[in-house]
Amino acid sequence: MAIPPNVKGQVLVVQAEHENRSWFRPLDYSDDPRVTTVKHPGNHVGVGGGYNRNGTAANVHEGVTGYFQRRGVPLADVPTEQRHDPSQRPMLRTEAYQTARNGDVLTDEAGKPQPRWPLDDPAKPRIEVKPQMSEQHKAWLRQAYVELAPGLKTQGMSPEQCLQVSAACVASAAEHGAWGEPRRFMLSKDGARVAVQHPDGRFDELRVADSLRTSTQSHLDRAQEAREAVPEQQQERAVPVRSEQVLAR
Repeated sequence: MAIPPNVKGQVLVVQAEHENRSWFRPLDYSDDPRVTTVKHPGNHVGVGGGYNRNGTAANVHEGVTGYFQRRGVPLADVPTEQRHDPSQRPMLRTEAYQTARNGDVLTDEAGKPQPRWPLDDPAKPRIEVKPQMSEQHKAWLRQAYVELAPGLKTQGMSPEQCLQVSAACVASAAEHGAWGEPRRFMLSKDGARVAVQHPDGRFDELRVADSLRTSTQSHLDRAQEAREAVPEQQQERAVPVRSEQVLAR
């Protein structure tokens, strides 16, 4: 369930922090630099608005409304009767376990709660949205987007095209792993080329038009393949190759 590349602008995700049902498993979009994730106490329905209207869901409603208002989206304020009531004790619900009529959680002979739904193993991390990137590649992608997107947007590029070009740079940096981690990502003055600068001063140059011929997902898959194909110790022993043309920032 990756966010499609044609989604423009920033995306806000409110994640139900206490949801542990496998069929309602929260997704982790940290691979996507367009996404800001906020974790909020509660489960799927409690955060989404299925319970008391002035509780946790109202808090989310106000927070999301304010987030978009501050970014210029013409949304009306939340009506007074729908706002969060901070004087009331917040209720965090689960729905994960069988309960009696009075609401008590039913247990088995060993005293363990009897689940109503398949539950995630609390010792395992939540599922992640593809592409599965290393923390290193995630950091590269964020850096590339931050450094390249402003200039690319002045050339008429959309946010998803900026992400495409950034992903192409990550793939190129991964394929030149022997050169070390990228120091910065640079855009030529005419906006036609980008370059990845490595610690020893070498540059790997790409044409923006070529980057846009391949999807973001394909670029990231290529980065992952490059990472898996070259062991880290082998990268350290690789023979240096010549530098590419330096671009003006």
